[in-house]
Amino acid sequence: MPVQPGQTLSHYRLIEKIGEGGMGVVWKAEDTVLNRTVAIKVLPADFSRDDQRRQLFLQEAQLAGSISDGRIVQIHEFGREAGLDFIVMEYVDGKPLTKLIHGRPLPPEKVAEFGMEAASALSRAHRKGLIHRDLKPANIMVTPDGDVKVLDFGLAVLFDRGETTVLPEEATRTHGEQESTSTGTLTGTLSYMSPEQARCEKLDSRTDIFSLGVILYEMATGQRPFTGATPAQILQEIQTARPSAPHERVPKLPLELDRIIQKTLARRRSNRYQSMEDLAVDLKRLGRELDSGSSPSYEDLAKTVAPKRRTHARLAGIAGALAIVVIALGVWWFEFKPRRESQTGGTPVPEQDAAQAEAVSQERKMVVVLPFQNLGLPEDEYFAAGMTEEITSRLAMVSGLGVISRNSAMHYSGADWSTKQIGKELGVEYILEGTVRWERAPEGASRVRVTPQLIRVADDTHLWSERYERVLDEVFKVQSQIAVEVIRELNITLLEPERQALESKPTESLKAYHAYLRGIDHATRPGKQDYALAIQMFERAVEFDPGFALAHTELSRAYSLLYHMGWQRTEETLAKSRAAIDLALELDPKLPDAHFALGLYYYWGHRDYDAALQELFLAKIGLPNDPRVKKIIGYIQRRQGKFEVAIDNLQASLELNPQNAGLLQEMGDIYGLRRQYAEAAHYFDRAISIAPDYMNAYRKKAQNYWRWKGATKEARSALEEMPGESDPSSSFYWFLQELYERDYQATLDRLSSTSVEIFQDQYYYIPKTLLAGLVYELMNDPRRGRVSFQAARTVLEAEVVMRRDDHRIRSALGLTYAGLGLKNEAIREGTLGVGLYSVSKDAFIGPRRVEDLAITLTTVGEYDAALDQIEYLLSIPSQISIPLLRLDPRWDPLRDHPRFQALMKRLE
Repeated sequence: MPVQPGQTLSHYRLIEKIGEGGMGVVWKAEDTVLNRTVAIKVLPADFSRDDQRRQLFLQEAQLAGSISDGRIVQIHEFGREAGLDFIVMEYVDGKPLTKLIHGRPLPPEKVAEFGMEAASALSRAHRKGLIHRDLKPANIMVTPDGDVKVLDFGLAVLFDRGETTVLPEEATRTHGEQESTSTGTLTGTLSYMSPEQARCEKLDSRTDIFSLGVILYEMATGQRPFTGATPAQILQEIQTARPSAPHERVPKLPLELDRIIQKTLARRRSNRYQSMEDLAVDLKRLGRELDSGSSPSYEDLAKTVAPKRRTHARLAGIAGALAIVVIALGVWWFEFKPRRESQTGGTPVPEQDAAQAEAVSQERKMVVVLPFQNLGLPEDEYFAAGMTEEITSRLAMVSGLGVISRNSAMHYSGADWSTKQIGKELGVEYILEGTVRWERAPEGASRVRVTPQLIRVADDTHLWSERYERVLDEVFKVQSQIAVEVIRELNITLLEPERQALESKPTESLKAYHAYLRGIDHATRPGKQDYALAIQMFERAVEFDPGFALAHTELSRAYSLLYHMGWQRTEETLAKSRAAIDLALELDPKLPDAHFALGLYYYWGHRDYDAALQELFLAKIGLPNDPRVKKIIGYIQRRQGKFEVAIDNLQASLELNPQNAGLLQEMGDIYGLRRQYAEAAHYFDRAISIAPDYMNAYRKKAQNYWRWKGATKEARSALEEMPGESDPSSSFYWFLQELYERDYQATLDRLSSTSVEIFQDQYYYIPKTLLAGLVYELMNDPRRGRVSFQAARTVLEAEVVMRRDDHRIRSALGLTYAGLGLKNEAIREGTLGVGLYSVSKDAFIGPRRVEDLAITLTTVGEYDAALDQIEYLLSIPSQISIPLLRLDPRWDPLRDHPRFQALMKRLE
């Protein structure tokens, strides 16, 4: 007999039916004992006679009842009466999202608020190992006070227990506004399923992230992303179709909300948010930005990204809607491109991906601007380099071109390279080269003569050449005309916003422009002194023209780098960086380079990766083909521990900057941390072949041999191949080499011969006396060791007073106190170093602080605690390896420890 209003189950009186789903009917009811309103889900009578259905019903109560979170509906009781099973739960007086949406977009503030609350609730469930599997607007209630409640865990499973539950029969039924399925292992609501759920694959928590992304999409646009006419069509769309980007349906949608939604809807799980917590954090931050009015929409950017006074992509970006379309298409291609996938794991077929990538590369014409030859005075070399940079940047703003970066182009300067060789090595179809002569006039205006020529690689044909001779004041016009002519010769349509950008000027002051070019020239060279000179030039540029926004951005970047590298790590340095970027943004709030510089400030200065990525995303809109942006995004992702996606972005950067030895070396570093040493060696060798004078590649190659094979002979050969005079970094690596060779006298001789008192970079701050103290201890000379450690203590204790939160100094103090036998102080400082810069904060550098703590613990005799840290380092990407543990004498006290010996055998 059907359940009726007024019927009583136990001490609950049913009032009215308020919902119905595949696992039962939900009633509003009165608890006659406690005098409260509750909700009761009643399993249909025929299901109550099915043991498997009853078990699933009980499982829902048990799983939902195990979660203590105010945003998840609480379970009060599970009961059975008159042959009926029922669950008594909290009654929510509110409306489901289905009624709030009702085919209309919700305000972005509400989308962020409701999404954040739901994600936070689900993150609690996920921490319990529970996935919902049936998220949809009908299962998210909003109370009159705006509180969010997640309902209906009837299809939930513990995802660490394997496959989803298999129901005995096939059934597809419609209830409310959705189709719910239970076909084989296909369980859930069609329009909100993840691709892996639709394929009946094993699920994890990321399936809920996709489903919540569909809900966010529907809240933001009023429409579902997958709208097939039949269940089969919906399933097909989920697995293969690219839904319209949210901003295409709602142009006023905040840019950041659009990004968040698209990330949740990535078909590949690895490209989505990896946890509900991460999604909740982004939505919470978005909510704050919306409250403050600081989150621009795509419509805003379409109106304001258009260039004003700037002449190239670094100054202007691709204006208006064109830029947005380019980025939107890029996001679409990366996240939603059609893939032929295997039946079991959804792995993309490599040959198809390669064909698709080749097809995309064929859609744009590739060109390189070789360094223009300076025919004037030797001191005018910076001016010719500046002309090359300006023309390169102008061409890079054109959507139909792919332009090799200046860094890679410079590799072919001043040498006899054939056209075919350049084309093959850089993957370009066209080469632009030329000459520049700056003719100074004792009286009257100086003149500039530029002679460019465009060459087709395939047949070495000179397609176009011209001679421009203008007064110096017209140098920007010359740059623009050259770019326009190249674009015309390549038969590329130049849109009007792009044309306007090409014809604009970065500054009205030639003095400011020359100072700026000199600054750029110094900034392209490595070393603290060059950056100090670059800062002087940029400061001079803004003195000549305070409205020169681009010069302010470069000034900010230079200060940020000084801080990042550890050369000048003070609050004053950061303050100067921020002041410069604030001025640039005041002059031009939409300047892409300004957002790029602000991203670097957050990244290098504060390790605020979320804020940095947000700024970099804004920069990417105006600088869609700038390899620097993709590179920095990759660097941040590796610090977040997202090594796979970091590699993808760095590879994308390498496509436009293939001759960048520094970038190749960084790729090798990532592979080395992942203990893929053969791959790391490949990148270090490539870096050396491209730039034989790039010393860091030799150092990293030696380090790779230590970690890979414990091979000191091969490492020594790599260090001996380094060209030029030894610098502080090289001296430090030589110190490690001789330490690993256990040639302690050689290490002391090297320390005494170097003028460096403190070895410092972004990783370390190590007084020379600390290294000497370590060697004396290994030589069993405690007296001289104590003298050295005491000297290091004096330096470090003075430094820590001024920089209490510098993780490098804290870790170094821990090592120093350990050498002095101050056990408690050593452990305290070493632990502080880890706490200030944990692996969770920085997966790239954080492990170094853990290693320092492990050495400290070993030195003071806390062997088990040290081994805990070592085992942890071996479980994550880090610089520690079994061959290195065998090689390094600092681990000698552990060698007889049973745990250490077992570790060596287990991981051999």
